[in-house]
Amino acid sequence: MSNRSPYSNRWSRALLVAGASAGIACSWTRFDDVQKDAPVLLLNKPDNVGFGFGSSLASSESGSFYRVFVGAAPGQNGGAEFELGSNQGASKDAARSGHCGAGCTLARRAAPLQRAVLDGLDRTLCAAEGIGTAGNQKPLGIQVQCEGGDAAFLAVLALPSGVSVPEPGKQLTLASEDGDYPIVMAGAMGLDQAAGSAWFYPSKSQNGSVLDPGVSVGSSFGGQVAVLGAGGGRLLVVSEPEAGRLFFFDEAGAPKGCVSSSAPRFGKSLAVGKVNSDVDEELLVASDQGVHVLSGAALAPAIPATCGALPSAVELVKLACRATADLDGCGGADFGAAIAVADFDRDGDGEVLVGAPGMSVRDESDAGAVFVFDVEGDHLDWMAESRFISSAESGDRLGTALAVVHQPGKDVFVAGAPGNGKAALFFCSKLLPAGKRGVRCE
Repeated sequence: MSNRSPYSNRWSRALLVAGASAGIACSWTRFDDVQKDAPVLLLNKPDNVGFGFGSSLASSESGSFYRVFVGAAPGQNGGAEFELGSNQGASKDAARSGHCGAGCTLARRAAPLQRAVLDGLDRTLCAAEGIGTAGNQKPLGIQVQCEGGDAAFLAVLALPSGVSVPEPGKQLTLASEDGDYPIVMAGAMGLDQAAGSAWFYPSKSQNGSVLDPGVSVGSSFGGQVAVLGAGGGRLLVVSEPEAGRLFFFDEAGAPKGCVSSSAPRFGKSLAVGKVNSDVDEELLVASDQGVHVLSGAALAPAIPATCGALPSAVELVKLACRATADLDGCGGADFGAAIAVADFDRDGDGEVLVGAPGMSVRDESDAGAVFVFDVEGDHLDWMAESRFISSAESGDRLGTALAVVHQPGKDVFVAGAPGNGKAALFFCSKLLPAGKRGVRCE
């Protein structure tokens, strides 16, 4: 890992941003001017990053170092890393760019690896970002790029035998669990009615294993993947959204069962995180009807061995799009395009972030927004706040991708707006305790 401190000269420069926040607790007009220590920071797209900057995001940490990876559109190459400090410090300029260059194309969704063993070396601040080769010397596989001093460290996770990725990158999605040495999952949808595929890499391994559900699947199998910590272990989850099915495997890759839902495109996106106060993570599943928050504790023992209906007691709440004075267009919002879990209020359970890139913001169509749901109290489905860029432009599509950065005493999040090549770092929430707000949120 580089010994370069994130508090280098770039931290001493004034942080200026022409952008804004729309936190309910504050007036948006205050942030629409260029100002120092703005509560929302628009990250600068480097020249060597292509179309769709903000299409994929991943965040990782190591000690007091925090990195956010921002990728271009699926199937393109070019991504960038941005540094964050632990006390609302950040640089809008990339620390490194040109990720996933020649011979590599980016996935639809990237996966962070805080710590990993790659080519026999212990590495930190990594992101699995796309499919390609490392130095044209290694076989086609998932490219991982890590902190490596002035030059990035590259490694490849080998594709299992028989697995191929159609239209390299465009059909590929990646996911990992939080923490050191995570399991990494991958899914690749099929083309022309061919069945999709899913596979995983055990902790500290670069060799993948195929996830075989043991039943016939369609082309959308592998559309989304996730690692769920529940039931005293880990469950590997693979969605088949066009069939409304979720397949579950144990951490060795053996099939556990399948649940189905009548909700259209159930499983179009997935996320995990602790939403309530028990020890298990929750599984968040988006459909065209909303975001379904499933209790991990209730789900783990209730998965049917053969595909069956989702038990009603498993769903804690279904979250739905909301129009506000500034936001409109729920019918075409693509609510749930991305999902994440943060703990803004530091009460030990999480808030659910839902991207809605098709929302209109003050008559700017498809500008996009992110909704925050606290999911506690008597009304689990009540929206706590909505977040958007006050300088939103038509076609931004904010909320296409989401990532949460877990910092000491607070969480912040990043939202991608790839329609116009943007990514925004949101520092403030009305749920953030007063003592944790800091200068950006005053």
